Amino acid sequence: MLSIRAITARSAWVIVATALTVCSCSPVVRNGPFSFNQRPTVELTQAPARADSTRYSYAYRIFWSGNDPDGQVDHFEYAIDPPNEAQVAAGRETSWVRTLKHDELVRFSATRPDSILDVIRPEATDFHTFVIRAVDNSGSGSRYSEPRSRSFYAYTIAPEVQIVSPRPNSFLETMVAPSVTISWVGQDADGGAQKRPVQYKYLRLPETDPRYLLAYVAPDSLLRASLATRFADWDSVDGTKTSVRYTQLTPGTQHAFVVVAKDEAGAYSASLSRNSNILIFYVGSPNYSGPRFFVGNGFFDYTYPSGVYTLDDLAVFRIELPPRTRTRINWYATPRPGTGLDYYRWAVDIEDLTDETPRNPESIDQAHWSRKSPSTTFADVGPFEPSTVHTLYIEAADTEGFKSLAIVRFEVVRAEMNDPVLGRELLIVDDTRLEVDKFGSNGCPNVYTREWPSAAELDTFLYARGGKPWRCTRTPTTGVISQPGLFAGYAFDTLGTRRGFEITSYAVSLSRLSQYRHILWLTDASSGLSSDPTSLTAPVTALRYMSTPGRMNTIAAYMTLGGKVWFAGGGVSFMSLATYDRYINNGVYGALFDHPAGELVAGRMMYDFAHWQSQTVSGTAVTNVLKSPHAVGGWSHSGYAGIPMSAPDYGSLPDQLRQKNAALGDIPPPTRTVSQQSRFYTYNTREVEYLTTPNYVREDVDPDPGVIRMASVLDTLMMLEGGNLKNSIDPLTGAQMYQNVAMTYYHGLETPPVVFSGFNLWSYSRTDCIRMVDFVLQRIWGLPRQNVSR
Repeated sequence: MLSIRAITARSAWVIVATALTVCSCSPVVRNGPFSFNQRPTVELTQAPARADSTRYSYAYRIFWSGNDPDGQVDHFEYAIDPPNEAQVAAGRETSWVRTLKHDELVRFSATRPDSILDVIRPEATDFHTFVIRAVDNSGSGSRYSEPRSRSFYAYTIAPEVQIVSPRPNSFLETMVAPSVTISWVGQDADGGAQKRPVQYKYLRLPETDPRYLLAYVAPDSLLRASLATRFADWDSVDGTKTSVRYTQLTPGTQHAFVVVAKDEAGAYSASLSRNSNILIFYVGSPNYSGPRFFVGNGFFDYTYPSGVYTLDDLAVFRIELPPRTRTRINWYATPRPGTGLDYYRWAVDIEDLTDETPRNPESIDQAHWSRKSPSTTFADVGPFEPSTVHTLYIEAADTEGFKSLAIVRFEVVRAEMNDPVLGRELLIVDDTRLEVDKFGSNGCPNVYTREWPSAAELDTFLYARGGKPWRCTRTPTTGVISQPGLFAGYAFDTLGTRRGFEITSYAVSLSRLSQYRHILWLTDASSGLSSDPTSLTAPVTALRYMSTPGRMNTIAAYMTLGGKVWFAGGGVSFMSLATYDRYINNGVYGALFDHPAGELVAGRMMYDFAHWQSQTVSGTAVTNVLKSPHAVGGWSHSGYAGIPMSAPDYGSLPDQLRQKNAALGDIPPPTRTVSQQSRFYTYNTREVEYLTTPNYVREDVDPDPGVIRMASVLDTLMMLEGGNLKNSIDPLTGAQMYQNVAMTYYHGLETPPVVFSGFNLWSYSRTDCIRMVDFVLQRIWGLPRQNVSR
């Protein structure tokens, strides 16, 4: 048996099957705004024969065009009759000709004339090949396009054929089911009105056939040998048939499928390529050859690593579900190449998967399989009682009869937020990754290496009761009494997410979050750069971890329960969208997330809950944070779940978040050195997130279905002005607007109210930060506060 691969398909199959037993099957995410040069493309458009062609000499005018998605095509290079693999092995290189033109008159000579005059048995021989590639202006290793080629005989252009299903790939073997249909398309550029070949020749080569090796590594040799025999032992079909079906292939075997076209002049395809008309495939096991599932909804999504049918507990995807709530679960499945999708069906808590008892009635009885249908791509499950467990089974089958199974297990939480006795008011989630204390031999923290605040300093700034002696201070060394924190006087709990869990989101389970009516989620942009859950110094934040495909987003699930959230810190948007970042969109101002580019779209937290739905930027800037002139209030209407709402007192907002200043009562951190304390007042580079294009959200806020009352339900509270910002454009005048929205309040009917602040609560004057906290907690949320001096 021949084997020429560095990694066999069998080995790759074992890897895929083993991956099913690992639950963290999510894509790798690159850090930072990196971008990579994309290859240009080139296409041959037409190549008509010249009138001065003869049986021994012929000419073609060849046209081509090029494109570069991230630059421009600098020039083209073409070659005539490039060396085959034997000549390359002997040291011969391709002779490329540089050109700036988009066409060329190419002359060829024939050592033997084509027998086109023999109409009974036409035969074309002695072809030549023209190859063209585009070269972009980047100068990097990806500057050359994939070459395009066309072959010519004296009186005809060689017909071409492309396998379209399964799609061939010169770098990868395709895995197929034991029954597979292989399809192709053919073209004969000078073949009359339909431009269709008159015949196809095809061959399936198992890996035990010596010619399999030629198909894999030396297709030119296979072509020459086959031309010599006029493809004598190949199967053939006429030009109207473009597929072949193989059944009962042996799992675990490898094959090569090769197809060529023949035109009316007797000319065959003049090239074989693993990117076009050679398909190398591997026959998978029936148990692992079914359609590959994706399942998800607004707060989770998961893609199975392969199409499997198993009840193994490791194949079960687990999520927490709100109680007494009807929840929609969506899915689709991708069948193996060469097959099509036949149907889906689903059931909840079915006792026997082989039970074919019909539902009675179909719309209510979820404990039996639903009707089979290829269009059934969602299920509305629940409502379920608290503290119960339920299982959704989804089955998909392809046209060859191979099936796969997706299993989603719901653990229904006991939401206590609305319980008058058990419910709590406020949870502050610290999802930052600031510098932690490192203690010296004297038991005091070492000198900090990063800007204020450290993790411990932030805790003091936000939560301290105040009035206590401060230990281990540096400037001054003794006698410092701590100030009360920003939240002093409020009833709140805190929750840190840097807790060493193997699965980061365990720190913020839905069962924990759902105990609170209000959640303030704090994070910072620099902490979002880490994507490693196992890091000891800067593990991935919970928000970034949960916003990666394949994981449940518990804060989004919390909001579906009706919980109210304030997101703040300057990194929330970045962490929730980093997985989807198209780095080519980013600029000197930071990471940009765009709705038309598919980054900021429905199904993502920023779009669905914060209702930032146009274009956002996450970056750093020296800028001013000012109260918006549009924060005027005056509205009242029916809100989420029909609850009446009215505008808060926007006059309580600070007019500006000012720079720290001793005259405003800002005291330098005593844990810092003298030089570090001076930077406490002068450091003014902020992590900010803001909208760059208009983002209007209007809804019908009248609960009467017969009455339409459209109103704006996204209020602008604070703006950024000045600095290195990506400024928006006034849609009416086309002029640049030098203010960007940085804080909003959504109060519509689609989701519970959400406050979003694209800046943190600790980099500005303490007085202004206190006013900001009091505005949200008291004016919007109505939380009480004890009269504690801050």
